[in-house]
Amino acid sequence: MNKTCARCEKTVYSIEELKCLDKVWHKQCFKCQVCNMTLNMRNYKGFNKQPYCEAHIPKAKATTVAETPELKRIAENTKLQSNVKYHAEFEKAKGKVTQVADDPETLRIKQNTKLQSN
Repeated sequence: MNKTCARCEKTVYSIEELKCLDKVWHKQCFKCQVCNMTLNMRNYKGFNKQPYCEAHIPKAKATTVAETPELKRIAENTKLQSNVKYHAEFEKAKGKVTQVADDPETLRIKQNTKLQSN
């Protein structure tokens, strides 16, 4: 059975054969799909069973998730739960004095304030 090159579709003999990306190529036909730079087994990147160089490999793009009623409901519940937790922590901390560390600057300001008010 004669093997045909994935690019030029001519017969590939075993001496010039390159098996890669589930296909058979001539060594000189194994090139980047975009810039036609000759590639080898060390520097190629495969995408959709086609060879690319490092510079031209297609990048994966982020996909948007469709907003379904179920996702909207989950987002709303998450928001409500977050607000409930925040409000509970706020109520617990309300009316309490938060102690500030007494560093030299704070002590100096406190003393100056006392002197000015007398």
